[in-house]
Amino acid sequence: MTLMNSLLTFAQQAAPADTAPAAPVAPPAITDAERQEALARGAEAQAEAAGSQDVSMIELFVHLNAVEMGVMIILAACTIYAVALLFEKIYVMRKTGKQTKDFLAAFRKANSVEEAEAIVRKLPNSGIKAMFDAGMAEVRRTQDLGLYTMRDARDHDAARCGHDAGPPERAS
Repeated sequence: MTLMNSLLTFAQQAAPADTAPAAPVAPPAITDAERQEALARGAEAQAEAAGSQDVSMIELFVHLNAVEMGVMIILAACTIYAVALLFEKIYVMRKTGKQTKDFLAAFRKANSVEEAEAIVRKLPNSGIKAMFDAGMAEVRRTQDLGLYTMRDARDHDAARCGHDAGPPERAS
């Protein structure tokens, strides 16, 4: 037998067979005056529980103990610091975007890498200029070692761009 069958069997054995189900009991009737009195007592209790005075931020600070006040001061300082960081990041991102646009405009005017390097030297310091300078320093090091020349770089780029841009060659 399953658990459900066991419970049904137990319930049938416990209930006497001759008894009829009990009639529902009606709630006691209350008068209108009793109802109004109960509503008034409920409203009074609600007002007492909610407090009869308004609470302001200044009043909350006045009633803080030393530990709570310390926590509030730390939270306020962290909030001010976070907002300051937000504005600083906005300023830095806008400045970096402007410097990148200026760099690209100057870089695109150049006809050769050497000319680009000369133009970029005149620009103010920026992140993209530092990357360009580091790349050019690496190119100069490889040139000093005799591993790579600017002509090799131009030929390599031209071959790569020509191969990538054209249709694929067919094998005969």
